[in-house]
Amino acid sequence: MKRKLKILLLASTLGGGGTERRTVFILKYINRDIFEPILCVWEKKGVYVKDIPRQTKLYVVKRRNKAFTLLNMCKVINKEKPDIIFGNMWGINAAAILALKMMFFKRKRKSKLIVGIVTNPSYFKYQIIIRFLYNFADLFVANSYGIREYLISSWKIPKKKIRVIHNGVDIENIDKMSFEKVDHIWIKNNYNLIISVGRLAEPKGLPYLLDALKIANKKNPIYLIIIGKGEEEERLKKMAKKIGIDNRVDFIGFKHNPFKYIAKTNLFILSSIWEGFPNVLLEAMACRTPVVSTDAPYGPSEIIEDGVNGYLVPVADSTRLAEKILYLLENLDKQDNVIREARQTVEKKFTFDTMLKNYEKLFYSICLKKSP
Repeated sequence: MKRKLKILLLASTLGGGGTERRTVFILKYINRDIFEPILCVWEKKGVYVKDIPRQTKLYVVKRRNKAFTLLNMCKVINKEKPDIIFGNMWGINAAAILALKMMFFKRKRKSKLIVGIVTNPSYFKYQIIIRFLYNFADLFVANSYGIREYLISSWKIPKKKIRVIHNGVDIENIDKMSFEKVDHIWIKNNYNLIISVGRLAEPKGLPYLLDALKIANKKNPIYLIIIGKGEEEERLKKMAKKIGIDNRVDFIGFKHNPFKYIAKTNLFILSSIWEGFPNVLLEAMACRTPVVSTDAPYGPSEIIEDGVNGYLVPVADSTRLAEKILYLLENLDKQDNVIREARQTVEKKFTFDTMLKNYEKLFYSICLKKSP
């Protein structure tokens, strides 16, 4: 195979989520001697737009009229004739599937469609529609074994059509950014400080974290920094005020560098109700901050061995979460082994380099099978 293999990467936007970050990372670091990555988005917006490599072809397809959006997708596929189309977001994936079906008799080169499933599919809003359209995908990439098992048991997808590629993190970049200075009074004063990072949305279970903070503060003064933006922000702020802990919680919004905060707090908390495979847990472990996570479906239990490299608590149990926070803050001097194990777990299993090599291997093997 002498020509470069065209990979059309799909994304709704390039907002501040782990999926978008992974897309940009693939664009930046995929082997361009072998692959030609192309980016197609609904809209050119989001915090990671500035990280798109200059040499990347970029298509923006969304229009007010959905028919024109679909037509634009057809034009992109017809013009670029990609070997592989790969996306992790169902809306733009659906547009690509419909476009491929519309162009069935026109395409000289058949593009292989790979669908990434990066969050718990049982909570998809339009599950019947998604399941129907995704039947036309050539391959699925799940980012956790839990998702793979769900797809096999509930969606009846053949095991041979599913690959698992875990998320990875950029350890070198995290190390560099985590040493930057932080101007926050709670950090400067060495308060008992916990932190949560992520989109302020229902899946993250933040009301349970606020309840846990209220419970824990009855015994010891504990402060919480929340990094992130989202549709639940105002409701969470009102809840914090209503339960009397608004002076112990600081919503500081999205931060391009959350690592400098994570590295300087006592505990990292993930309170999710459901997940796919939480990048932020890996990032906190790389920052050498002890992590407490709910045993949410799916992902945390594939990262954390309870009591060895972090701690797991039941989902939606504020009391158990509060107890674990209090215990660990009282025993921080005994967490050296856990911190070391956590860091080693990320270094051995969950680096960006490992993830990227797995994607490159997958893309190449599929193109090799379909080449004449």
